Amino acid sequence: MTGWVNGNEYEQLMETFGILPLSDDLCAKLGILPYHDDFATQMKICHCYLAKSQQTWSAVLPVHMQQEHSLY
Repeated sequence: MTGWVNGNEYEQLMETFGILPLSDDLCAKLGILPYHDDFATQMKICHCYLAKSQQTWSAVLPVHMQQEHSLY
């Protein structure tokens, strides 16, 4: 079959890219609590994967819209 790649022939790695955990110093400075799996599960937080990757209580996202700017 032309143009098809069998993904099963590749080794599964645990590497991530693009999302970095926030440093302990930065979290302490900003008052951000560390990620907690039980909290995320019970509260069904949005962007759980992002929060876990950032190692923060909830996902840290940029502010874009005017409504967000006025709120924060």
